[in-house]
Amino acid sequence: MFNSSTEKIVPEIEESKKIQALQAGQKQIVDKPNTDVALEELKKTLNFIEMESILPKSYVSTLRGHNSEVSCVSFSPDGRFLASGSKDELIKIWNLAEKREECTFKGHNSGINSMAIF
Repeated sequence: MFNSSTEKIVPEIEESKKIQALQAGQKQIVDKPNTDVALEELKKTLNFIEMESILPKSYVSTLRGHNSEVSCVSFSPDGRFLASGSKDELIKIWNLAEKREECTFKGHNSGINSMAIF
């Protein structure tokens, strides 16, 4: 039923359909109306990152109390407290408004690697 020339044409037609579908997909991505908006937002973000890198680094205060490096922190949902975990096997709760330690949790057998406050 198929001769050799028909067998050669059918794959070419199928390949042509695949190429047209790919080209149509690429065209849809380029023609989306939100592309310009997305590009502008990306430019703003990159500009912010660039500006942030040249701004002077500053901080409000240092909370001292751990005997080893702090490996994780977590803020309370209301933003009033900070929990810090350290390689010294301690978790400390800090009152941020008063910039002081509220309490220390002891008893871990190894350094604290992660935590979360709910």
